[in-house]
Amino acid sequence: MTREDSKYQAAREQIRKSLDREQTPQIPGLRLRPGTGTALVPPVPANLPLPNTYPRNPENMSAEAVAFLCLLHHPWRLNLWQASVLSGFTEDDLRELIALGLFPVLNEGAGTTIYIALTELTAIMTNPDLVRELSRTINRMHRARNEEKARRRAEREAEAA
Repeated sequence: MTREDSKYQAAREQIRKSLDREQTPQIPGLRLRPGTGTALVPPVPANLPLPNTYPRNPENMSAEAVAFLCLLHHPWRLNLWQASVLSGFTEDDLRELIALGLFPVLNEGAGTTIYIALTELTAIMTNPDLVRELSRTINRMHRARNEEKARRRAEREAEAA
């Protein structure tokens, strides 16, 4: 075999290995939601030992959320799930903030899908004072809800006794 043939064989073998599905990092249970067909920056799973990389899928985050965060371009109009993934607040917390008028939405009306503008969400999340105030508001709401539950529980126990 000539030298050119061996170079050709080596290059061909390298291409074959790069196209092998086993070489591509896989996230178990990954299902993309409809409408998120944008190109992905591949996440690095924690069990894949690559030099100079760190795992980008936290333990408490779903594979869908990791895939959404790895999109090269996020949609300009986010639904509630997408906004919750980008902001770090839960969907229920965002609903409560919207009901209080503290979080801007694109559409109004009962029974409609809630959409939030990416630019407004980015503006909110880059302002630490506003994020701190929203977090305090959420904590106050949770504290009030827990106190109400404790009060009702004490009333039921008093009636039963």
